[in-house]
Amino acid sequence: MRDIHVSYPRRSGLFSRVKHDTVVKGVTFDISPGETLGLVGESGSGKSTVGRAILRLAPVASGSISFEGVDVLNARGSGLRRLRRDAQMIFQDPGGSLNPRMRIGDIVAEPLLIFGVPAPPDVSRAAFLAKTVTELLERCGMPADCATRYPHQFSGGQKQRIAIARAIALRPRLIICDEPTSALDVSIQAQIINLLTDLQRDLGLAYLFISHDLGVVSHICHRAAVMQQGEIVETGPVEQVLKSPSHPYTQRLLASVATLPPGVAA
Repeated sequence: MRDIHVSYPRRSGLFSRVKHDTVVKGVTFDISPGETLGLVGESGSGKSTVGRAILRLAPVASGSISFEGVDVLNARGSGLRRLRRDAQMIFQDPGGSLNPRMRIGDIVAEPLLIFGVPAPPDVSRAAFLAKTVTELLERCGMPADCATRYPHQFSGGQKQRIAIARAIALRPRLIICDEPTSALDVSIQAQIINLLTDLQRDLGLAYLFISHDLGVVSHICHRAAVMQQGEIVETGPVEQVLKSPSHPYTQRLLASVATLPPGVAA
């Protein structure tokens, strides 16, 4: 990302002129393959908007975004389709991100169907999808028999595991994790963090990990970027940012940080 600005239109009255509120101001950063960049800040600082901008889900007013050589903001056709396949998102509310009218197996298989992932020559389409869904669910710690059930039958942590299984179905290169543990109990947070760490190691994933919790960021991230009111005020290796913060805002965040969730692997 280079000098990204995101603005939303605002009209204060029926006949008033439209004004624009800039919620992201000049954000610049890189994420390398297999790396986790933590994007940290209070609610309303613009973190989630940055993540959505990468997937063209937020209106970028100026700047540029490049993903493995693809100009994201001007991508069309096959270039945009590649972006949709290689960059996925995990949301804060797992229940809200799963269609309540679809069975779990259909939810996890949906990306494979949308992108027409072919079955091997000697395997039927149905058998291929069933086998792949089973493997994805089991990799994320869910039993295969949950494929026939519906989202409301699972806990928040289980729903997040299902959402992660769907996110890795297409073997993406980048996953944007938008506060994926903040809606979960502390003990469940640890399990999800460990799952994401294992998947990164096994699949070579890069993460943009959006969070307000520096305790979590200290475990899972390689580098940290701290956002305040739409701007990045400090960035660097996570150990440096957390142990020797140079910006007063980072120092205030550190002063209020909780301890790491119990059960997080060292």
